[in-house]
Amino acid sequence: MKSGYLLINKPKDWTSFDVVKKVRGALKIKKIGHTGTLDPFATGLLIVLINKATKLNESMMMLDKEYIALSKFGILTDTGDMTGNIVKEEEPKIVSKEDFEEMIPQILMINKQVPSKFSAIKINGKQAYKLARAGKEFDVPEREIKIKEFELLEYEFPYFKWRAVVTKGTYIRTLTEQIAEMFGNVAVTTELERTKIGEFHLKNSIGIADLREDIEFYCEL
Repeated sequence: MKSGYLLINKPKDWTSFDVVKKVRGALKIKKIGHTGTLDPFATGLLIVLINKATKLNESMMMLDKEYIALSKFGILTDTGDMTGNIVKEEEPKIVSKEDFEEMIPQILMINKQVPSKFSAIKINGKQAYKLARAGKEFDVPEREIKIKEFELLEYEFPYFKWRAVVTKGTYIRTLTEQIAEMFGNVAVTTELERTKIGEFHLKNSIGIADLREDIEFYCEL
C-alpha cells in the first residue's frame, strides 16, 4: 500500500471529516488522518495523511499556518462567523484605513486568546462545539499564540480583508474579534481560507473532484 500525503483544497460547507471520508473511499484505504481541522464555513488547504504518513501527524500539526480572512465590523455572533446566531449588531465606530494600519504593530503583539466555544478544542476529552450545541456550560481556557505576519490586503469599511501567519492553535475567528476590540468595535469573520501550512501551499493542492484511486501522492514514504 502506498503511503504519503495529499494536499486537498477543502470546499465550503464540508467538514474536515467529510474530506477524509471522501479520500478514504476514493483511494480505498483505511489508515488516514489530517493535520488540522478547518471549520465547515472555511475553505483551503487540508493535508491528508495516508498509511505510514499518519505518524507525521503530531509534527505537522505544529507547523505555522497562513490564512486570508474577510471580516466585518458591527456584528458579533456566538460562533465568530456568519453560521452562528447574532449576539450583537450595532453601527460600528468609524475606523479609517490609516487608523487600521497604524494598529498593525499592536495586532502583531497579541499573544493570548480564548477560543470560541464553537471550536474543535477538546474540553475534558470532548470537542467544545459539540458541548456548546448541546447547551452545556463550560469555560474554554486561555492559550498562548503568536502572530508572525499580518498584512491588510483590502479595506472598505466596515469590511477588512487580511492575511496572517500564525502558530498552532490560533483561531482566526477569535482574532477578528480581538482586532475589533482594539477599535472599540465588534466584528465577525465572513470568509476564511487557509492558504499555507508550513511550506505546503494551497496552489499545489487538488480539488475533491480530482480524487481517483491511481492518483500520485504529493510525497511517498
